[in-house]
Amino acid sequence: MAKRCAVLAICGALSACGPSIEITSDTVSPRMVRKIPAGQHLGWVQTEVRTFTESADGKKTEVSGISCVIRSKDFTARVTSPARVKTPTYVQGARFADRGKPSPVVLKCQGGGLSGNTKVEAKPYGLSDSTTTTSYYYSNTGGYAGGISTTRHNSQLVSSFPWSYGGAIKLVLQ
Repeated sequence: MAKRCAVLAICGALSACGPSIEITSDTVSPRMVRKIPAGQHLGWVQTEVRTFTESADGKKTEVSGISCVIRSKDFTARVTSPARVKTPTYVQGARFADRGKPSPVVLKCQGGGLSGNTKVEAKPYGLSDSTTTTSYYYSNTGGYAGGISTTRHNSQLVSSFPWSYGGAIKLVLQ
């Protein structure tokens, strides 16, 4: 029953933003700003960058053609939403300062009279039993605004998975 409720909650949350715009551009490779310390860089994941507007009744509508810059201490990339950008994954371990957690990424987007920005922290990536709904980040607040998590974390497992910025960054513009 709990799984069924979680699936229904996820479907409801995802359907609230309507259909996604297909990403037709190639995945963007970032420009590395500094070299990631030896033994800490594990690989790459594709992270989607999507931009939305929100009506007075809370309905989110995806918008395309918005110019965005995604930046961290390690890399930077320019994309036009919706887009995919390769973001690095980092080894998590006690041998690194702060268990190897990388600096947050900052996403800034503007176009068509709209703009917004947010900061996204890296999280452990790759738990095979985790399911998380869409998380929206609201412009100019940098804060987490919503989402339902049905993730069951085992602290020993979480501390062994690599750091990642996740599969999608979704920004509501104003």
